[in-house]
Amino acid sequence: MKMPGRILIWLIFVGSCYWSIPVAATDKPIPDEYEEEEDSWITLNKNKGNYNVIKLEPILLFCYLINDIPGYIRGTYERNIGKKGSLSFSGEYGKYRMASTSSINTLGEAYNLEGFGIMNEIRFYPSTKEYPAPFGGFIGLHFRYRYLYETYTDFSANPVDISTYGHSIKLGFHLGYKVIINRFGAEFVAGYGLAYNLWNKPNDRDAINHIYRYNRLDNIRFNFAVTYTFFKLIKKKNSQKRKNSQKKKNPPPCPRL
Repeated sequence: MKMPGRILIWLIFVGSCYWSIPVAATDKPIPDEYEEEEDSWITLNKNKGNYNVIKLEPILLFCYLINDIPGYIRGTYERNIGKKGSLSFSGEYGKYRMASTSSINTLGEAYNLEGFGIMNEIRFYPSTKEYPAPFGGFIGLHFRYRYLYETYTDFSANPVDISTYGHSIKLGFHLGYKVIINRFGAEFVAGYGLAYNLWNKPNDRDAINHIYRYNRLDNIRFNFAVTYTFFKLIKKKNSQKRKNSQKKKNPPPCPRL
């Protein structure tokens, strides 16, 4: 991928984490006049809490660090909206597909597809009697954009060498469940969507082996992510100050002569 593409994806990833920075600052020592919500799954305050969650997918990250396995880095920020909804934004960069039929003695085909993308999700949490959004079971919609860079080389009797770039847009639905233990947790997502791809050299792609040109597994979504939640700070109720203020509002009656 060209250098501007790499720079852009890092800007997108940093921007996705930017919104969590002010909230992450609450993890510092808490002033005396504030108290933090208890780090308990049961005692989450579903009436006052605003919950900010950051997520990272460890399996995809591990695959990305291995050169011969497709994988990518994806970071996500999610925030609840009211008691039953949430919005999230994610940025990603990596290798989406790669294959090679070459061996030590023979040269075959080599295919590589890499790029970066952004994704927005809106979720609905049907049951919030026990846990508030964004925790528990959910259903939702996701919209994803990817910039793709594709290369294909065939070393057979009729050699082929193709490089092209394109844009991919996908709209889909998903369902899943998020669990939390104190601040850490895990999220499982499964979904399906339809993608539309636009390439700058569509005619040249006809020479690419059809096995690589289209993969139906791209429509299916399975994700596992580890999560970290920042809880909202709630100001302490100072009973002594409240008593003093009540005395000022209601001064004692003047003694009778």
